[in-house]
Amino acid sequence: TFFVCVFDVANQKLQYVNCGHNPPLFLQKGKIQKLDKGCTILGIFDNLPNIEVGELEVEGPATLLLYTDGLSDLKDEKGRFLPERYSERQLITHESLPAKLMIDKIMDQVNAFKGKAEFPDDLSLLCCKFNL
Repeated sequence: TFFVCVFDVANQKLQYVNCGHNPPLFLQKGKIQKLDKGCTILGIFDNLPNIEVGELEVEGPATLLLYTDGLSDLKDEKGRFLPERYSERQLITHESLPAKLMIDKIMDQVNAFKGKAEFPDDLSLLCCKFNL
């Protein structure tokens, strides 16, 4: 899977392509948008069938949160998965925090949730703040 985006500061536009990755979350004006436009995962086909470039306007403060499937596949000691909208709730709850503190808070809660359970996969989080 792969996700790439470019932010044009002059035009305040974010363009992205999501190639089968967990859809990053974009929070702006209290609304979350999943960045899911793009194409299938890379390397499956000799030629990519169709690539759709996503675009959105960034109007004022906004937050972009990217995460790997190590978060969505995480289970606690009893084998229960994280709640379905966990990432969305964390993004809204910690919206006012700087990016590093947001990631720290999410990881603290992830570790508390999983307890002694092992991570099923690697886990990466990336938070980008748009302070316009």
